Amino acid sequence: MAHSRIDLEELKKGFAEYPPIMTTQDVAGLLSMNIQEVRRLVREGRIPARRIGKAYRFFRDELVLWLYNREPDRT
Repeated sequence: MAHSRIDLEELKKGFAEYPPIMTTQDVAGLLSMNIQEVRRLVREGRIPARRIGKAYRFFRDELVLWLYNREPDRT
């Protein structure tokens, strides 16, 4: 069955309520993951993040593009 792909502009609108720079905890809640899983994805280079001091920060616009460009789940 073919998956309909959401429009990038619609995805951006859905993220408008989130802050432009997010913490690991913010992203974990957004993606329904625990913090350790988000950190692991960052270490593996699978999710866009920046290290600022000892903490990771996630730019909303980069996350939107990352989500948009991901392959749909095959399950």
